[in-house]
Amino acid sequence: MTVSSIPPERSGPFQRIGLAAEHASPEDPEGTETRVALTPDGVAALVRHGLAVTVETGAGRAMGFPDAAYRSAGAAIQDRDALYRHSDLVIKLNGPAHEDLWRMTPGATLLCMAHVRSVPMRAAVANARGINLLAMELIDEHPEVLTDSYVRSQLAMRRMLDDVPPGLRSAGELDVCFAGFTPEVFGALQYVARCGPRTLHMSQPGLPGYVHPVSVSFAHQGRTVGQFTLDEISSEIAAAAMGEFRAGYPARLRGDRKIHCLHETGRAGALFGIELALRKSPAVHTVHDIRVCILGYGRVAFGALDECMRHGIAKVDILTRRDTCRPAVRRYLRNSDLIINGVELGAGRTGVAVGGQGVAGGPGISGGPGIAGGEGGIGREDGTGGEGGDYIITNGDLMAVLRRGTVIIDLVGGSVTKRTAVQPVVDATHPGEPHSVRNGVYLASVWDWPVLGFRQESVERYSRQIVQVLLHDERLVNGLGNAPANITRALVAGPVLARAVSHRSSQQVALSATLRA
Repeated sequence: MTVSSIPPERSGPFQRIGLAAEHASPEDPEGTETRVALTPDGVAALVRHGLAVTVETGAGRAMGFPDAAYRSAGAAIQDRDALYRHSDLVIKLNGPAHEDLWRMTPGATLLCMAHVRSVPMRAAVANARGINLLAMELIDEHPEVLTDSYVRSQLAMRRMLDDVPPGLRSAGELDVCFAGFTPEVFGALQYVARCGPRTLHMSQPGLPGYVHPVSVSFAHQGRTVGQFTLDEISSEIAAAAMGEFRAGYPARLRGDRKIHCLHETGRAGALFGIELALRKSPAVHTVHDIRVCILGYGRVAFGALDECMRHGIAKVDILTRRDTCRPAVRRYLRNSDLIINGVELGAGRTGVAVGGQGVAGGPGISGGPGIAGGEGGIGREDGTGGEGGDYIITNGDLMAVLRRGTVIIDLVGGSVTKRTAVQPVVDATHPGEPHSVRNGVYLASVWDWPVLGFRQESVERYSRQIVQVLLHDERLVNGLGNAPANITRALVAGPVLARAVSHRSSQQVALSATLRA
């Protein structure tokens, strides 16, 4: 069957959904991935919607979901070849092996973490076979979603900053410290980070974990100029103030990723880094000895911060745009036992998105004015580039700045075609061999961190998000021909994308002819 003879039924709503198992792939050559994209509850939701769902034999077994659980949810069980061949829409967590794309019938659609920047051959194979390749990691919110807790937290930080001397705030002379940690800190942390404080860190006031109340202190030259309780200030934010905020800063048309486990990724990476530092760093004897700095303050970095606080790390330095400029960043690199990178290079390596999501293929943290707009380029040492260019951690740092035994956890992952802000990281490592050593420095950039921790949590989150995209927000089950813009933007290969590109080109030619006339 040729690409030009795509069956007409495959251009309409999806009716036959296949849930594929994870096997060895370019991202996972050892086949260590054990997760599955949908839980039995997720499959049951699709079946209730009237869809025919098949599940590949053993797809969820390693996660404690036997084939019998999927049968009870209303699914049929098929072998690998039959599932790929007979499904209108195949759902898989990570990108498949290239031969699995060839198993599919032309005109069908594959929904997965496609990562075509890291594995460009996948798009080429999909195009050759006539498969519509839909990248989960590129489906974004449409429009952006700002939760009440996030807005309230940001407004609370604004009020706190209003009570400190404005000259210090505008000049970036404040040292900001959060004592304690809760999930509600995120909005306040992002807001103050974008104000360019002199330093920003989070300390452990007592027992590890979530600590209430969270206090925030502002200091200048060792003197406290403001101290507040975040929970108390947040509770005073009225609904009217939140409504005024939303009206003044309307949500952007495109927001964060819809399908992700960024928080779990950050937690898993930090957990691995803490355990590695305890084993390898000569300066570390207990968790309290570990000096940690986190590059960036997006969702994945916040997940790493969460795990550090849960583990009892005494203090974490959070590096903002000014901290990651050279040569300032060297002070943190030189004095840290564990460095966690949540920053990805901007497009074309012209800058670094400090607030970025920190995951391969993902967009930067979204937001309007005063929320979380892109941070733009991180300053170079002399404005001209030099060794490392936009990199925050360079190859030279491994030789001359970082101490032996330092652990670097890169949460972004890298490849030749997609670089992280850590220059020594060229290719992502794999769960079977998660770290390497260069000049006594331990480097880890696992292609999928939750494989090493929080597998169950990430599977449950993925399943909920995928069902939401399929049945509710985007109604993807209605087919690609009826899909909203955030779905069509995530198409990275296949006949539907080719037709759309051809249509746009035809429109441009027609417009050009009209203008000439």
